[in-house]
Amino acid sequence: MKETYYISIEAGRIDKEKIGVDHTYFEVIVDGKELYDLEYLLYQASAMDKDAAKSMVEKPLSEKSIDNKRDSFQKTLEELYRKVYELGTEETKSNIRSLGILNEET
Repeated sequence: MKETYYISIEAGRIDKEKIGVDHTYFEVIVDGKELYDLEYLLYQASAMDKDAAKSMVEKPLSEKSIDNKRDSFQKTLEELYRKVYELGTEETKSNIRSLGILNEET
């Protein structure tokens, strides 16, 4: 059975209701497997973001390593936005299209 959830990519959370107004929320309608997939991608993006930030502090002159981590993070983030777009309501799809972060195929 599909249910409505709200995902805030910037806050790294998925909730049954919008929590506050400090974050942008995207409305998705998902089943249990789709919810798990979103949670996994959100966790991956968050972990990669923290790892890239840590690398910049610990090894600021290691540009290749930082660039590789940044590229991996960007790909995961794009995959997450694509999944939210796929599972989102029409309003969510419109909001993501307006961000211009996905390829023209969406």
